[in-house]
Amino acid sequence: MAEDGMELEETAKDATQEAIIPAEPELPSEFDRLFKSCEENPEDFNAWVALLQYVEQENLLVGARKAFDMFFLRYPYCYGYWKKYADLEKKNGNIQVAEEVYRRGLHAIPLSVDLWLHYLTFIKENSDPNDPETEGRIRASYDHAVMAAGTDFRSDRLWESYITWETEQQKLANVTSIYDRVLGIPTQLYSQHFQKFKEHVQDNNPKYFLSEEEFVQLRLELSKASLSAGLTEDGEPSVAAEELPPGTEDLADPAKRMTEIENMRHKVIEVRQEVFNHNEHEVSKRWAFEEGIKRPYFHVKALEKTQLNNWREYLDFEIENGTPERVVVLFERCLIACALYEEFWIKVARVQSWRSFLLPPCTSPQQR
Repeated sequence: MAEDGMELEETAKDATQEAIIPAEPELPSEFDRLFKSCEENPEDFNAWVALLQYVEQENLLVGARKAFDMFFLRYPYCYGYWKKYADLEKKNGNIQVAEEVYRRGLHAIPLSVDLWLHYLTFIKENSDPNDPETEGRIRASYDHAVMAAGTDFRSDRLWESYITWETEQQKLANVTSIYDRVLGIPTQLYSQHFQKFKEHVQDNNPKYFLSEEEFVQLRLELSKASLSAGLTEDGEPSVAAEELPPGTEDLADPAKRMTEIENMRHKVIEVRQEVFNHNEHEVSKRWAFEEGIKRPYFHVKALEKTQLNNWREYLDFEIENGTPERVVVLFERCLIACALYEEFWIKVARVQSWRSFLLPPCTSPQQR
């Protein structure tokens, strides 16, 4: 009898647990019809579009998860649909789930500048501004973004967003550090970056846009240089190194202070000018290839022969002349736009010593 009592108790417990766990809602017949159409003919992209539009319009969360998850098994490079999926989760109040959707998308296509920008906007909009960890989290997300996609020739909007955000935080030394990174990368708007950098230098005090270490070192170098020359550019006696104030404190004499600031600005730009000149040369070698890329994103529609030929020639050029990292990035870009063309996947496999310089795989934006 005791055993019978225990069995009854366990049965009652199981029934209670089943009652607590809500059953998944039954999906409409229209969903079943559209989903079955995709299952039977998964290469029919229009059928997938119809299904995803339906679950989005109907706000059918359970069906959407089933549909999007199945869709991305076949079409992971469609960055716009990752955002639609995340937006749907956010609309239903599932902020953490929406963030995970973004992370999955960025794992699938880490070179997608658009998806990174959407993700960063999402992070900023859904973070507590009063949380002391928020600024560091956003900065880390930006840093992961430029590490993953910042060497793409068309990554300028990502760099500009990072610079704008750091400027808003009034972290001018961080802005300089970002410029130091992008000024050496061949991108479409390389010249615009250098122009804005010069404006950044001219509009701000060096002790704010340089790190303390760089500021002190530059001050000492300029002092020694002017001491060797005997006079400053204004014809005034130079300041001896031992007379310089400690750290980033201002010189006591206003005239000497202004002279030092202008000399520092000139030197900072002069040093970066050399980097810019080298980068401009690298851009010029790639410009014609980049102009030939008319569709850098994935689409099921066939590419024109001229674009396919351009990718072949560009890859051969980068293999011959580029750094291992740039070769990897160009192949990654190519395999997004040309994902349906077997020859480019074969080309990856045939590149000599390819495995020796592959970049580490990205498992999430936080681990890139």
